[in-house]
Amino acid sequence: MQNDTKNVKKQQKRTQYMCAKMLRWIRKDMKHEPRDMCDQFKLSRRTYQDYEAGKRGIPAELASRIREKHNADREWTNGIGDRVDAADRGEI
Repeated sequence: MQNDTKNVKKQQKRTQYMCAKMLRWIRKDMKHEPRDMCDQFKLSRRTYQDYEAGKRGIPAELASRIREKHNADREWTNGIGDRVDAADRGEI
């Protein structure tokens, strides 16, 4: 019984950082397939599937790495128009 309680608390602690729905949304926003996420973050396919299905809590460290990558991709994508314009003007 005590062991079950520890597992539940550990699960709750890990899932507070990122939920399965958020993970799916980030992956789709980054235009990645699940296998791309597995390769990029060095995860087994089964583990990643469990994260997206909500069967397994996402560790805080992994959630942080995924968010950092997502933010970096968004920053790069958001500024692409400015970089193309600058390149057309010969500034780059």
